Amino acid sequence: IDPGPRMRIGALDISLTGPGETDPAFQKALKNLPLKNGAPLDHRDYDKSKASLESVAAERGYFDFRFTRHELRIDRNTIQALVLLQGVTGPRYRFGAVRLHQDVLEPDLLERLVALKQGELYSTTSLLDLQSTLVDSDYFSNVDIQPRRDQIVEEEIPIDVTLTPKPKHRYSAGAGYGTDTGPRARLGYENRLVNRKGHRF
Repeated sequence: IDPGPRMRIGALDISLTGPGETDPAFQKALKNLPLKNGAPLDHRDYDKSKASLESVAAERGYFDFRFTRHELRIDRNTIQALVLLQGVTGPRYRFGAVRLHQDVLEPDLLERLVALKQGELYSTTSLLDLQSTLVDSDYFSNVDIQPRRDQIVEEEIPIDVTLTPKPKHRYSAGAGYGTDTGPRARLGYENRLVNRKGHRF
């Protein structure tokens, strides 16, 4: 088997247009793409580059992002490849109303835990922070956050948060032995939710 010479990237034509073209996240992604002029051609690098830009778009709320051209042109005579990746970012969407679905706490109390504000720029990092905050409150066993892209109005996307409460009562027990104190035992009880104001016992 004679594989012959390995094809290399002869030219790159990668660009973004639209409202997000100056977004630092897109600029960083473009700078760090695995495709390099003169490097050996690897189709995986081409796929990774496309996925990287699509990932930034999804994380930053550019839901209309699309590639207008995505081509890998091969020239067998020169043993070189031309990479064409041209995308349009579209607008960056914002958070709409955050709708909390639960019957555990008073709405006013729960809303204090929600840092997201309607009109803020969309970011999945903000959604993960919200999820962590609600889980850490120790009131809920599951926090399900759903951006409702089917209900976008004027580039604002509503966020549905469905909260499953933890069991109200928690019991614990333990035993041990210390050379100075001898045997010992521990019993514990916690009421996670005495009332809808979030009081515990």
